Amino acid sequence: MPPAGGGFDSDEFLADLAKEIDQLGMDKLSPALSGTTPNAQPAAKPKATSAPSAEPGPLKEVFDEFRAELGEMGAEEEDLETHYNLGIAFREMGLLEEAISEFQKVAKANERGRAFRYTMQCCTLLGLAFMEKGQPAIAAIWYERALKTPGMDPESTLALRYDLGVAQESAGEPEAALKSFSQVYAMNIDYRDVAERIAALQKPIRRS
Repeated sequence: MPPAGGGFDSDEFLADLAKEIDQLGMDKLSPALSGTTPNAQPAAKPKATSAPSAEPGPLKEVFDEFRAELGEMGAEEEDLETHYNLGIAFREMGLLEEAISEFQKVAKANERGRAFRYTMQCCTLLGLAFMEKGQPAIAAIWYERALKTPGMDPESTLALRYDLGVAQESAGEPEAALKSFSQVYAMNIDYRDVAERIAALQKPIRRS
């Protein structure tokens, strides 16, 4: 729903953006935006497509134009779902810096008290984006924040704790990773390769 007083219309924004992309003949670069509405959200762990081999100049100009329009709004008028969906589109194009910027706008607004129904997914996507950037220590911060979301279902909790362990292990924090994996193991002994990861981490810890 658009803000009171004829504010920014998220549906119109995304429809216009999809139209611009179609006119550029580059709709295959951003499948998530073709027919997208703000209510069409991804699963908690959507898979990023590989980055285009060439810089998507014309398409990026379109995104920048719409981002400028978003930037003209005040904090109270900001449409968080539009920022969120724009972040998803950027990530699918391999534009990680831009994606992170959009997701962080949502996270900051949520911190200031703005309600957002996809808070856990937003934090998870930030974790994934930082992992893709090769910054697992920062990714771990966002996975930990996602785990603080109230009312999470058990399967999402397991997935996030596992991803947190992977990030911690990649960041050179074996003891923290072992703790995260052990919490997953305690709830589901057969979860993915958690048993093997625990065994691999315990060997060097025992030697020391």
